[in-house]
Amino acid sequence: MRYFGDPTIGRANPAKFPEFSGVYELAEGQTRRVFMESGGLFVERKAKREPLFPESSDIFFRQGAEGRILFRTGNDGKVDALIELPEQRRHHLEEERVLSAAQKKGVELASANLQPGFSL
Repeated sequence: MRYFGDPTIGRANPAKFPEFSGVYELAEGQTRRVFMESGGLFVERKAKREPLFPESSDIFFRQGAEGRILFRTGNDGKVDALIELPEQRRHHLEEERVLSAAQKKGVELASANLQPGFSL
């Protein structure tokens, strides 16, 4: 069961797409190939190709699929990993970010009251 719809398509810099291209091993025998085609970014898994849509500059999603794909950048400024975030974990990370921001502003929030998309 899918709990959340697709996010609004955000902005990404297509000039950075070559930096995301490559073959990533998530676990033994589980690879994702990311490549450019017709000016867009795609992911291939088990011979199934799907376009990636930007949510932000380094976070992408597949239409109709839960979760996000994050490209992690190392200290050298180069992409060094592809991380698949399940939808539930993504919202947990957003909740942590909101709570941290609230604490910095001296605001008390109960995490159970946060809704997806809430921000300070």
